[in-house]
Amino acid sequence: MNSSSNVTTTRATVVSSVRLFTSIVSLSVPIQDIVNTYVLASISVLGSITNIMSLCVLIKCYVKTRGKMYAFLILASLANFTKMSTSIPLCIFRCGTLCSTGYNYYSKIYELYIYLFVGNSAKVYVILVYISSSLDRLISFSPELMRKYERVVSLRLVFIFWFIVSFAVNYPDYILTRNVTEIGRLVVVNGTNNGTQQQFQQSLFSVTSNSIGQTSSMRLILYVLNVLRRFAILVVLLVINLAVCVKFTRHLKN
Repeated sequence: MNSSSNVTTTRATVVSSVRLFTSIVSLSVPIQDIVNTYVLASISVLGSITNIMSLCVLIKCYVKTRGKMYAFLILASLANFTKMSTSIPLCIFRCGTLCSTGYNYYSKIYELYIYLFVGNSAKVYVILVYISSSLDRLISFSPELMRKYERVVSLRLVFIFWFIVSFAVNYPDYILTRNVTEIGRLVVVNGTNNGTQQQFQQSLFSVTSNSIGQTSSMRLILYVLNVLRRFAILVVLLVINLAVCVKFTRHLKN
C-alpha cells in the first residue's frame, strides 16, 4: 500500500493501524504552545533564581542559629526549586508546533518522569513541610508538650517520611498508570534537486493512560489520591494555621 496517496487530502488517516499526520497543528493548541514555550518557561527561570537566592540566605541563617524554622524553610525552598527547575524545559517538551521536539520520545519521557512525577511530588512535599512547620509552631505554645514532642519525634525522620509519602501518592497517577506511547507518524515530504519528492515518516509520541489506568477500580483510587493531594492536605494546613492564630491571639492577651 502506498501511504503517500492516503495522506494528501486529510490531516490524519489510519494505515496499517498507524495514524499518519500531514500536520501536527491538530495535536496542539496555539495559545497553549505560546504560554508553555515563553510564559511558563520564563516564570520557571525566575522562580528558580529567586529560590537559589532564598536558599543562600536561609543556609547562612541556619548555620549561625541552628534554628529549626530555618530547616523547614530550607527544605521548602529546595522542593520549590526542584518544581521550578523541572518546568524550565517546557519550551522543549511542550512547545507543540513551535519547535521540532514537542512530540519527541525523549521529550515525553522527561515530561512523564521528571515534569509530572518529580515536579508534582516536589509540590506535595512543600505542603507537607509547611504542615510540619505549622504543627511545630502550634506545639511550641506548650513548652512541656514541646519537650515531649522533641524527645519522641526526630525532625530528620519526619522529613524523610514526608519525602517518601510525596512520591508514593504521586506514583499511581503518573508512573503506574501512564506510558509514553506512539500516537502516530508525521509524513514529511521533501523536494530534491532533480525535481522529485522524497517522503519519510517521523514518529510522534505522547503521554497516555495505560490499561491499568483505564480500569474502574484504579480510576477510583486515582480520584481519592487527587482529592488527598489537591484538597485534603491543604485543608489540614489551613486548620493547623488557624489553630496557631487562635493560640497566638490568646498568648498576646495573656
